[in-house]
Amino acid sequence: MRQLLISIAAISVAAMLPMVLLAQSEITSVDYFGLRQLKQSDIEAVLDLKTGEPLRISVSEIESRVGALDGVAEVNVAPIRYPGNLALFIGVRENDQPAMTFRDSPTGESKIDPELLKAYNQTMQMLVPAIRSGKAGEDRSAGHSVSEYEPLKELQLGFIEIANDQFDELDTLLKESADADSRVAAAYIIAYATDKQRVVESIHFACDDADAGVRNNAVRALAVLSNYANENPELDLNVDPTPFLQLLRSPTWTDRNKGAAAVDSISRGRDPEFLERLRTDCMNELVEMAKWKSSGHAFFSIRILARMANFPEEVIIEKCKGLKSHEDRLNWVETLVDTINNTDK
Repeated sequence: MRQLLISIAAISVAAMLPMVLLAQSEITSVDYFGLRQLKQSDIEAVLDLKTGEPLRISVSEIESRVGALDGVAEVNVAPIRYPGNLALFIGVRENDQPAMTFRDSPTGESKIDPELLKAYNQTMQMLVPAIRSGKAGEDRSAGHSVSEYEPLKELQLGFIEIANDQFDELDTLLKESADADSRVAAAYIIAYATDKQRVVESIHFACDDADAGVRNNAVRALAVLSNYANENPELDLNVDPTPFLQLLRSPTWTDRNKGAAAVDSISRGRDPEFLERLRTDCMNELVEMAKWKSSGHAFFSIRILARMANFPEEVIIEKCKGLKSHEDRLNWVETLVDTINNTDK
């Protein structure tokens, strides 16, 4: 099964980009989430961001301006930079919305082996070269990601033996290390262990980590494992979707994006109770993300809504291929919402 690694590459290289690099890329899209009482036009008025032009203000300035608006309790901005392009995601938590709560950071003194941390960082550094070389695909058929970009593939395959031999140490780091970098790397590497049920149990714990980077790696790994579980039902892998539903309501883009990716995977199983939970608990968030201008990130939620509307998988695949413009996607989202609401009556 070949899928794209662009999503993880984007957040990995964009999270800490300096302003000089952001200014070298033209804004291709600006998307918002978490808006309930606040209007998008209110945010646009204080930012004056224009597509087709470079970003002229810093991420911290964006957060400051939006945070000063009435009713705003929290703001998170994610600049997702591809070569020459920049997608901005602006997440808001309004005053009447509950704050996200995660487990307190552990306080243990253990840290990951420096050479292992170096190997993990090298995988992150190879993501953009992989995309630029046209090798943006990855094989997930074994329950973990293996890039078609040979230098990255070699590192990832090396993690299999490491994860098997050092599983207990990596699991302990996830649960006890006060060092966030160690937990981030451990969440990525442990997913390559052969015993996928142990991986599910360990990674599931990391989905509630206080650090967004740890959650990002953990949820992405569980999204891959959810697909693997659907395609190999005889393994009886149990992936509890509850943490993902919480992440769909987060004002942090990495939570939203990876949460939607995981729910996209799980929803392929078409479990009626799970689809009903999505309808009652997460409908607003799914519709909001399905309307994003950034198509690669909107399609997670579009596919989820299509399954909630009971469209066959083959129809969803073909329909998504034909949605070439933002207007096309908005029109189909409207159709999906109407179908879901009418089915409920």
